[in-house]
Amino acid sequence: MFEKNGKFYADWRNGKGSRLRKSFTSKRAALVFEAEQKQLSHRERKKRAKHPPLRLVLTTAPTPEEATRLARTLVEEHLAACASLIPAVQSIYHWQGQIESSTETLLLLKTAPAQLPALETRLHQLHSYQTPEFLVLAPESVSRPYLDWLQSSLRQP
Repeated sequence: MFEKNGKFYADWRNGKGSRLRKSFTSKRAALVFEAEQKQLSHRERKKRAKHPPLRLVLTTAPTPEEATRLARTLVEEHLAACASLIPAVQSIYHWQGQIESSTETLLLLKTAPAQLPALETRLHQLHSYQTPEFLVLAPESVSRPYLDWLQSSLRQP
């Protein structure tokens, strides 16, 4: 915080590291604002750091048989530690200018962030869909024993 020409300025860095500045008419307001921004930055860094090294990848397959084939291959190749299949999900989506509806099998693939590029490439090679779903989620927390098992089950990139 500094003063110039009767105004008080608060400096802080945003989440991307860029330096930002805002002016205030009172020193107290500038100090409070600067402190709040630093606290927000600290919380954001902490939040980003707490995601464990596990990713949940969602994809769908047109039949239970294809879903089983995809799951087995990806687990056998150590690109996914585990694949859970949820049969008979109803999907409604746009495709080639039409609204489509189909019954599909949802695959929940558990993997590590380092495996994602290879997993996505292999899934596209194996999948019958022209544009297969590849949606990656980061869990808030994972038990340590499960995470240890998962990492031991995956190919080292």
